[in-house]
Amino acid sequence: MQNKDNERLILKEQAISHKNEKTIFYNMNEDLVSSGNSIISMPKAEQKSAYEVQMIDFCEFIAELIQKHGKIAFVKLDIEGAEFDVLDALIEKKLYENIEYIMIETHERFFDNPKEKIGILKEKIAKKQIKNIYLDWV
Repeated sequence: MQNKDNERLILKEQAISHKNEKTIFYNMNEDLVSSGNSIISMPKAEQKSAYEVQMIDFCEFIAELIQKHGKIAFVKLDIEGAEFDVLDALIEKKLYENIEYIMIETHERFFDNPKEKIGILKEKIAKKQIKNIYLDWV
């Protein structure tokens, strides 16, 4: 939905992903680290509620913006567990080349193998000599 006061502000009631499909969105119980929500399943004790949401392929969305407006100045991804898949797709499709800054908050605590996942991602960024992706922006 376009914002009537600012055509460059686009609001979508969808979860960001690397594909178009539906998933379960988990509302989490608040803790010391976060009161956030996620599409990554958590133990029942940590879940407050859950409901189905439509996901949007973020690469398709970004590609449309680039085609329409040219280079993108800034993308901040804080998407509670989907960062690795989305960022991997942005890198594979070379969409990062059209974005000046990409800031990512990785959520390693959501994964069973966080050091491996972040290590693979950092290695890919280094190997491709990508200079505009910043992990753990907080």
